[in-house]
Amino acid sequence: MTCLSYTLRPAAARAAAARCGRTLARVPEQEPPELIDRARQRRLYYERQREYREHPERSRLTQRAVVRIVDNFLKEARTGEFTFRSDEHAPLGTGAAPSPLQYFVAAVGF
Repeated sequence: MTCLSYTLRPAAARAAAARCGRTLARVPEQEPPELIDRARQRRLYYERQREYREHPERSRLTQRAVVRIVDNFLKEARTGEFTFRSDEHAPLGTGAAPSPLQYFVAAVGF
């Protein structure tokens, strides 16, 4: 049986652990402060939805990136106003920057 759970709520974390037959060593008893203003996000979502219904041409979004090879597996990408590098670990690269897989894993959290 696979048990995966991600939550910031202590009660939910304890319940998920119990379902998997586990206990959590350290879970704070106090609920953390709200990090996301859900009411604001909901309002913005419905505003954008209404705008896209009225102006469908605004709903298209295209993201582009320009990637150049710096050296072997070290690459530099530019997307919008941001520039970042990626490299593979030895023996393929030098480990001078996060690998593409590390960026991907981090993106899942975003």
